[in-house]
Amino acid sequence: MLNILTPLEEIPANNIHSALEVSEKAWAPTHAVALDELISDIITEGRNPVLTGVILKGDPEIGMDIGNIEKVDVPAVIQIGHLAAFKKDKLVGWLNETESRGYNSIMGNVKSSVVTIPCEGGGNVAIEILRTKVKVTGKVEGRKPWIDIDYKIEGNVGDVECNIDLTKTETIAKIEQTLEKEIKGFMTAAVKKAQKDLKSDIFGFGEEIHKADPEAWKELKHNWSEEFVDLPVHIKVIAKIKGLGTITEAFQGKTKE
Repeated sequence: MLNILTPLEEIPANNIHSALEVSEKAWAPTHAVALDELISDIITEGRNPVLTGVILKGDPEIGMDIGNIEKVDVPAVIQIGHLAAFKKDKLVGWLNETESRGYNSIMGNVKSSVVTIPCEGGGNVAIEILRTKVKVTGKVEGRKPWIDIDYKIEGNVGDVECNIDLTKTETIAKIEQTLEKEIKGFMTAAVKKAQKDLKSDIFGFGEEIHKADPEAWKELKHNWSEEFVDLPVHIKVIAKIKGLGTITEAFQGKTKE
């Protein structure tokens, strides 16, 4: 990986670092993790680490040759991939793009992104995510723990590829409802993957239970891996559309009239 030459950076390691920083800011399925954060996640009770994968596409031998940066269509490239989940220091599996989006939403890592949602009559609407706010709360009642997740999201309509009237309030309300359903689907998929397949608390839900009820946590922490698998997680998403961009009909339709 560290020997693959790229046209934008003379030092391959700098290329990986820059790509990860950019992808974290603009692409929701990735997340940059500092070394001290990784160590903290490994040793902390009630939380397991997550790291972003780095993928080599193409021929690595060609990639290490100077000829790799002398072509328009580069034969070997480094790409930032999806999230890898750990149990302490052991890799236990990977999250796909949808699950990675859900993980970063729950963790409050989404700084900027685009979510594409379907229209009723076909086509899609692209929503540019401007701001997000998440609150994860642990609760214990009768020694039974559960998690509440409240997620608020604000965005703009970035692109419309269907026949809808954005001047109508009911249209905006439908877009918000569909966006809420889409984001909740991401988050639910991530929780399901962690509980059923990975069996690893990558969200730090155990920490939240500890904060909510330290006495109950003293008992729960000894078998937290088993407790986590069946932990009830309640997710509530509220979406608001703040901007509509340029509200005009598609010029292609006008030219056909």
